[in-house]
Amino acid sequence: MTRKPGSSELVPDRLTVFLHIGAHKTATTHLQKLLDRNADRLAAASVRYVGPSTLRPTGLSLRQFLGLEDGSRPGAAESVLRDLAGGADTVILSEENLLGPMFQGDAGQLFPLYPKADLRVERIVRGLAGCDLRLMLSVREPASYLVSAYSQAMLRGRYGRFVDFVAGVAPERIQWSNLVKRLSLIEGPRELILWRYEDYRALLPRLLSEMMPAEAAAALDAPEGIAHQGLSRTAVAVAQAWAEDDPEEAGLAKAAREAFPVGPEHPAYDPWPEAIKAESLAAYEADLAAAARLPGVRLLRP
Repeated sequence: MTRKPGSSELVPDRLTVFLHIGAHKTATTHLQKLLDRNADRLAAASVRYVGPSTLRPTGLSLRQFLGLEDGSRPGAAESVLRDLAGGADTVILSEENLLGPMFQGDAGQLFPLYPKADLRVERIVRGLAGCDLRLMLSVREPASYLVSAYSQAMLRGRYGRFVDFVAGVAPERIQWSNLVKRLSLIEGPRELILWRYEDYRALLPRLLSEMMPAEAAAALDAPEGIAHQGLSRTAVAVAQAWAEDDPEEAGLAKAAREAFPVGPEHPAYDPWPEAIKAESLAAYEADLAAAARLPGVRLLRP
């Protein structure tokens, strides 16, 4: 509590909030599981975490969970958030679906990337007016992102060919900076903290230290392994073969993944020629450099 200027009235200190919004396929689940399994350690550091493990059982979106409706006044969610905080100084909110669905429409289109993300995030930001708010976003090299998204589509029961899935979109033409720019124009957050999925492991201690005291971050117990393993080359081929006989069965890719996991005997599915991957990586680095120059954006590097 602090004293209101010129008055004896005590007012609550500003609540520090980190709003982690994904993106999908950027180790978001690993970070969420890490925060979940360390709830007691976070509480001891005056940090409260709210993520999918809290949201999904309610059936509510983050906006609904915070009690926000269209037209809600600025700061309308602060009282709800303070109740959730339970006296903690910092709240970490993590919800990648806030950006919008990864796939759009009946055809499962992947592009454009999150076309309504800024509108969706702005509703939450408006509800958190009065909090000391930072946005957090991770992005991924486009060629790798497309392969991971394709695996996700197959695990959801879409067994089409990769070439049809990408629909002629060249990975070097995908620009995360467009999404970052739209998010950076939202009024209210102190900054947007950005990092590459490829740097996640190296940056993890620093990411945690951004959200809590360094000594608390160092004491957290991180889960091992990959939260969502992709498909091997064999698993993709087998699932597609099975789908010829039973195209409506949604669990074929999952079964194939279990039978033919990624490893020395079954390399990860990767349909891109080396030349295209090199072009995609070069364009990605240039795109990130452009995003890092945007006002209010801070790109973390190892």
